[in-house]
Amino acid sequence: RQVSSAAVDASAWPLVLLRWPAGAHDDALVDEALEAVLTLPRRGEPHAILVDARGSEPPTTAELARVLQAARRVGRTRCVAHAVVT
Repeated sequence: RQVSSAAVDASAWPLVLLRWPAGAHDDALVDEALEAVLTLPRRGEPHAILVDARGSEPPTTAELARVLQAARRVGRTRCVAHAVVT
């Protein structure tokens, strides 16, 4: 499970897998992941997101705030389930 950047895999749509790399995150990594995830509602279909954060450090307060701000921008989407594996 060697991942050097956030990887969004929608090949099993409607299940979307977001893999976080091991260790700490920087702003560029968070931006990359947010950009990819925020494109999903454009499909207009129900979907579920599974976040694989095994080996990854928890988000900082600032990173978490950015994720929540992005979620508010999108508003209600067709994401029917969201889970995080740590």
